[in-house]
Amino acid sequence: MNEIKCSGTITYEEILNAQDAIWKTPKKSYIVLLIIVGLCAFLLLVLTLLVRFFPTLVTDLNGGQPPKPLPFSIALPIGIIIFTVLYPATLFWTKRRGRKAFQEDKFLQSPSTYTLSQEAFAVEGDYGKSHIPWTDFVKWKETPRLFLFYQTKWRATVFPKRFLQQAEQERLKAWLSEVNMTSQKQPRQTSSDDKPSSQPPSGSR
Repeated sequence: MNEIKCSGTITYEEILNAQDAIWKTPKKSYIVLLIIVGLCAFLLLVLTLLVRFFPTLVTDLNGGQPPKPLPFSIALPIGIIIFTVLYPATLFWTKRRGRKAFQEDKFLQSPSTYTLSQEAFAVEGDYGKSHIPWTDFVKWKETPRLFLFYQTKWRATVFPKRFLQQAEQERLKAWLSEVNMTSQKQPRQTSSDDKPSSQPPSGSR
């Protein structure tokens, strides 16, 4: 049999899981950048404290020249603290708004019927239907809960694994391998949250 048929409705938690998988690399870059900037801020803070409380020592180390005030060395750590707090706060607000938008969006919550074959990914629902050849996707990724089919680097169609039996999942992966798309398998442990563009596997309006 060259087709797999299934149906179901995607959940908000699966949308969040997809967004986290798509944005995994940018989040790592953010953490590395935060660590580097934090270390610079710490060194500047230490230097400021030396200038403030040990001016004689700093003068000796500076070849007899009196130390100069470093106002930015105090401003920078304060900015880092604000930046560190602002990112999680924005993330929390975005999740909260996203859940409300999902609950109000009948399109995302409508059930759909899917037909997977060696050639294409097809979906049909209350709001229309679409037929996308596998060759139109640039790559695919597997997570513990999802298959992600990427139209671009940061935009993917979400397809929950729970829609398929294990044997059907293996058959789907074999078809995707035949298309020669780039594949990525995510480790079993994942986290949740940005906000990339992740599309549920439902028909176009």
